Amino acid sequence: MEEVPEGFARRQGAGIGLVGKYAGLYLKSLFHKTDDRSKSNVRVVKGATTAEYRKMWGIQDEYEKKSRDNHVHHCIDAITIACIDPGEYNATAKYYQQLEEYERNNANKPTFPKPWPTFTEDIKSIQQEMLVVHSTPDNMPKRARKYVRTANGKKLAQGDSARGSLHNDTYYGAIERDGEIRYVVRKELRSIKENDVENIVDETVKEKVKQAIAEKGFKKAMEEDIFMNEAKGIKIKKVRCFTPSVTNPLHIRSHRDMSLREYKRQYHVTLDGNYCMAIYEDEVKGKMKRTYEIVNMIDAANYFKDSSGLTKNYPIAPETKNGLKYRCSVRTGTQIILLQSDDEEINLNDLEDIVRRFYYVAVMRSDGRIVLRYSQDARDATSLKKERKSGAYKVGEQYRSEIMLSLSDFHALVEGVDFKIDALGEIKKLK
Repeated sequence: MEEVPEGFARRQGAGIGLVGKYAGLYLKSLFHKTDDRSKSNVRVVKGATTAEYRKMWGIQDEYEKKSRDNHVHHCIDAITIACIDPGEYNATAKYYQQLEEYERNNANKPTFPKPWPTFTEDIKSIQQEMLVVHSTPDNMPKRARKYVRTANGKKLAQGDSARGSLHNDTYYGAIERDGEIRYVVRKELRSIKENDVENIVDETVKEKVKQAIAEKGFKKAMEEDIFMNEAKGIKIKKVRCFTPSVTNPLHIRSHRDMSLREYKRQYHVTLDGNYCMAIYEDEVKGKMKRTYEIVNMIDAANYFKDSSGLTKNYPIAPETKNGLKYRCSVRTGTQIILLQSDDEEINLNDLEDIVRRFYYVAVMRSDGRIVLRYSQDARDATSLKKERKSGAYKVGEQYRSEIMLSLSDFHALVEGVDFKIDALGEIKKLK
């Protein structure tokens, strides 16, 4: 198979069906008639049936493939299922009978009655007023808790634990070239990409690889063996490549066997992400000025260690920086309502306006820029990155799937600081 087909695999569909079956049986055991346990208040509707009703009610075109690019499709399915009464199945059978007669005899095309006259229009417009809330709990401060058996019985043991990826798994090597420390990574030859060839460290190995590519083409050269010495049967299996993107890695711990060169004594890794970004701001000479402080995952794990005592005595980020006051902290998943300017007043009850402004923090870059993603967009990060745009929000604009904002363009209300969202999805202003 050269290309991986899109969509769910057949085994995934079977798995979902099995989970749905047992979930339905479990719910039926809980929600039943008070006088007769055999009569349940739970109805299970298959996905194929839901799809048919979406088409019959005009929510989805007959030959259109269901789009999962927007999280709102879950809500649309839920409303559709709620409107399928047990009596609808008899009406459905009659509808299909009339449809067959229409196709055979070219009679009047039948219509299927909707739950209410404007049902299709109301469902299609729900996206404009649907607030998709992303719940991202902060697990880093949680402590490990476990009951252990002791001579005096079971005791609750508590300890420190890092909850989250502290760094990426790849270890980088350090070498010196022309007085400059550069970082390299060892890769399987078959796994390298075409643009990695020029980054191969060993010049002799690089020439051998380039020669094989020139003779056979890149794809075929990677599939076949490339020899360092064909007469002796010495193959090139792995290569070291420079990593231009890695310039300032973390040095997490020392090697057991110390090298004579200081730059080779540490394990070098890159961050998998940052824990939070503290934002500082104040008005300077009539203009709002901002700066930031990044707290990475390793620093956060050390801060929340109970043995450190830091959480009781110090905030995770300083209260001032460069003379500017602490404004707020944002983490991955923090929800944001964008503003055109810092002094813009908006109505939090105007859902149609709020939905266009509602984003969440996806990435906090070390250079102070923040990547925001639109709350309704359900596509993967790679697809969203291709559509990434920059620049501050402007009143009336349609949503952007992904936005990269500099601090100077960060005009926003921040969840937990300026507003909160209750269990019913209502937005409450905090200050």
